[in-house]
Amino acid sequence: MSDEEKIAGAGAEASDPGEAKEKKVYNLSGVPPAAERPGVSIEQMYSICTTFSEKIFNNPAVGPKLKTAGMVLRMEYYDPENWGEVEPEVTIEFGKDPIEMHTGPCDIEPKAVLRMHSDIAHRFWMQRISMMVALARRQMVAKGPISQVMRLLPIIKPSYPLYKDTLKELGLLELLAYPAEKAAGEEAAEEPAPQSE
Repeated sequence: MSDEEKIAGAGAEASDPGEAKEKKVYNLSGVPPAAERPGVSIEQMYSICTTFSEKIFNNPAVGPKLKTAGMVLRMEYYDPENWGEVEPEVTIEFGKDPIEMHTGPCDIEPKAVLRMHSDIAHRFWMQRISMMVALARRQMVAKGPISQVMRLLPIIKPSYPLYKDTLKELGLLELLAYPAEKAAGEEAAEEPAPQSE
């Protein structure tokens, strides 16, 4: 089975993101070997998520709008080359005031789940790949009402510079400089406006 075939579902909606966990499989398409990208430990991953989220939630142009989402979103990350079978999880309760973020496994039931390789997550926030493209390529796998997740994209647009600020603040300069150049044909992360229903 090729790396492209080792994918847990597609970027389509599922009725129950909290259903029994499937066998862990990975989509490694578009992800360079570990030797060709900066290594990030699980502790660093959580540190990035925590610091970055605080900046987003406290940003007056972003935080108040995110609260209106009122949903629980979980992100699941994997990097089998560096982390083995351990998969960091981040769960965000947008309906809380203030918004609450939980790192690591928790009992809070998500309404939607996004699963991706940590390299794809990094490329998304560096504006090197759009969510639409990543979903189409199954580099991101969505469960639950993905249309609600897509509505968050215009809201988080001011957050991209905050991601780079976070990497600088944490001294992760190698990660900040990666990928070094935009490859030929590489998509920008500009997302289309979500269609009204």
